[in-house]
Formats: sequence, C-alpha cells, structure tokens
Amino acid sequence: KDRAVVNYLGHPFFGAQFYLSQRNYGESPLYSFLFSTLTSTCFEYFIESWSERPSITDLIVTPIVGSILGEVVYQATRHMRKDGFTTGEKIILTVINPLYVMQNGYH
Repeated sequence: KDRAVVNYLGHPFFGAQFYLSQRNYGESPLYSFLFSTLTSTCFEYFIESWSERPSITDLIVTPIVGSILGEVVYQATRHMRKDGFTTGEKIILTVINPLYVMQNGYH
C-alpha cells in the first residue's frame, strides 16, 4: 500500500545504506548484499510488520536495487578517495555516502 516514491526511492535508499554499512569497511559485494538482504528482511518482519504486512516488493526491491545503488556509490567513493578528497568531493561524499564519513572521516 506504500506509494511508489516510498517503494522505489525510499526502500532502495535504505537498502543502499545497509549495503554501504558493510562495504565501506571493506567487505565483499556478496557479503554486503547478504547483509542488506538479512537486515531489510528483519526490518520488514520485526519492525514494519507491526503496522503493515511485509510485501514482496519491499523484500525484493530493498536489497537488490539498494545493493546496486550502494555499489555505484561505493565505487564513486573509491574513485574520489584515490587522490584525496577535494572540498567539492567532501561535500558530494557527505551527501551520497554519509555512512562513509561517519565510519572513516575524510580519509
């Protein structure tokens, strides 16, 4: 019953954050995907299920689209980090990968 913006923007955003929480620490794409899948599934069944029934869309879109989006953000972060972050890149990084900044600073 969620609106499309929630299902196809909100859920992938949080799936990407679950994915990046591990990928930013150097975990493999597979491990990060499995973590995102487990975390989003647990959220659907143990948190969100109190207010609505878990949907197949949420269970599939969140980890799959979120992990793809997360890997794109991770690769962009690696590319920017290669030569050190410029001021503009620090701003971009803070917007697209705030977990990286919280986990690693601007290193």
